[in-house]
Amino acid sequence: MGVTRETAQVVLLKESLEGLLVLRRVSERAARILSLSFSTGVAVNSGLMLGATLGAFSPVGAALVHNFTTFTILLRGVFVSGRKILEDK
Repeated sequence: MGVTRETAQVVLLKESLEGLLVLRRVSERAARILSLSFSTGVAVNSGLMLGATLGAFSPVGAALVHNFTTFTILLRGVFVSGRKILEDK
C-alpha cells in the first residue's frame, strides 16, 4: 500500500467516502470563485481600457483604478474562500 499511497492524488484517511464528497464541494467552490474573479477582472479591465482609449481616464488614473479593482477582487476571493463549506453536523 506504500506505493499506492505515494502515487495517489487523493488518500482517504477514514473508512467512508465522505471525504470525496467534501473534496468535490471544495473543488467546485474553488472553481466558482476563480471563474467569478476572472470574469470580473476581465470586465473591469476591458472597461478601463475602453475608457482610457476614449480619453475618459488618464494613464495614471486608469492604472490606479486597475490596481484598486485587482486588490478588491483578490480580497473578495480570500474572504469568500474563508467561509465554511459544510454545515456543522
